[in-house]
Amino acid sequence: MVGLYLCLATAFSVLLSFFKKLDASATGSGAPFLFNSIFALFAGVVFFVSSGLRIKLPDGALLYLPLTITTYVGSLLFSYLSIKTGPLSITSVASSFGLLIPVLYGIIVYGESPSIPFIIGLMMLIACIILISADKKENSQRVSLRWAILTVLSVAFGGSFTTVQNLVGRAFVGKSNSGIMTLTLLCSAVVFFSVSLMLERKKIKERLKSGILYMAGAGICNGASNLFVLLVIPLMSASVLYPVMSVSSLVAVLLISAFFFKEHLSKRQWLGVVIGVVSALLMNLK
Repeated sequence: MVGLYLCLATAFSVLLSFFKKLDASATGSGAPFLFNSIFALFAGVVFFVSSGLRIKLPDGALLYLPLTITTYVGSLLFSYLSIKTGPLSITSVASSFGLLIPVLYGIIVYGESPSIPFIIGLMMLIACIILISADKKENSQRVSLRWAILTVLSVAFGGSFTTVQNLVGRAFVGKSNSGIMTLTLLCSAVVFFSVSLMLERKKIKERLKSGILYMAGAGICNGASNLFVLLVIPLMSASVLYPVMSVSSLVAVLLISAFFFKEHLSKRQWLGVVIGVVSALLMNLK
């Protein structure tokens, strides 16, 4: 069952990126706040249904809710905008380095020692960033300053959300955290929709007609992927789970980028992508 859960978690994670890129590439796309409101709503519904239509919270869990909502909202918004602005392949590799934040937090706050694989992976990350920057002399995917800023923000908020999740896990050891995740998703949906009503009012009706399937599909895949990860965690070492999930998802997304979305990468960028995948693997190892 472990292998099945892992495959399903990875498959839904890949489908999530696929739906996001389909929506971002569609004619008339836009309204990122509306997209993420529907996305978070459907992800929250998946968690709510899987919990038997109940929300169970450990005592004191609500104190963490503002942090989980803020970091999750930022992560969703900037992840969507970075995928919309740049190539899916390079964006996926760059976004995977959000794991640096919880790792560095553990080193600074908890006094954890960085492993040799992590140090090697960090040096490889620098090489990856240099290589994936498009050469102007080649017919390759270009990355703009706007994409770089959005991706950095996506990494920052995504890594911060993971860090907050770790804090919650440490605070409530042995207790289910699905309730606070359900509330985080549903509250994020409300936040995004409120902003959409203010800034995207004229686009809402048309965007729901043209993109509801992509929005709902992305949300369901996100919820399902996280649920299967929760099922695997008690059965598999985290030091094995996260590297396998990270690398297998990246490889699948890269193949989809190249063959479905026809993203052309130069030889130098492909080398950077490969180094990035290996770097993500090394930095996940304990």
